[in-house]
Amino acid sequence: MSFFSGIDRDSLEFGATKSVTLSDILFAFGEDLQNELKASVRQNYGGNTTLEESIRYKVTPQKDGFRFELFVPEYGDYLDQGVQGKGGTKKSGGSWINKGAGSKFRFTNKRPPLRTNVETPSGTKIGGIDSWSNDFGFNKWAVQEAVYRQGIKRSLWYSKVVDEKTVNTLIKNLEEAGAKQLEIDLVNLIEGAVE
Repeated sequence: MSFFSGIDRDSLEFGATKSVTLSDILFAFGEDLQNELKASVRQNYGGNTTLEESIRYKVTPQKDGFRFELFVPEYGDYLDQGVQGKGGTKKSGGSWINKGAGSKFRFTNKRPPLRTNVETPSGTKIGGIDSWSNDFGFNKWAVQEAVYRQGIKRSLWYSKVVDEKTVNTLIKNLEEAGAKQLEIDLVNLIEGAVE
């Protein structure tokens, strides 16, 4: 995965005319991470989903630096890790197959919600079983029951993108830029004092 495609590695070497700030690195990281996650959603669930549209990031200046926030709806975690189904016997006979076996999440006595309000950059949208069922012409109550009984299969759409290597790459780039930025700030401070 290329999380820093927006920044040329050579541009991290600061010169008289070139500089990359910590916020530049965080914004480039956010853009690349957002694009990678959206591509993973498309690969696993198809395009134009509420989940894909809801993925966004924000970089906010703070007193002592910057804050990076990634926004993904709660149900994204359930799709990533899967959910164990309640099981039981089908009305038509036979048992439900548990698609989410091994997940830390499980349905117990509460069914998945029919509607989910998801905040997207264009505003709050209603997603979930209700809208999905309408898009494909299925009975929403039957879909809800099937998801409750058989669970949700683990997709790892998020975990395959955001891993230890991703975090280590970001830390390395921030450390490099931070050291270079400190050097530039000191040079500018000294030059300002001499003039």
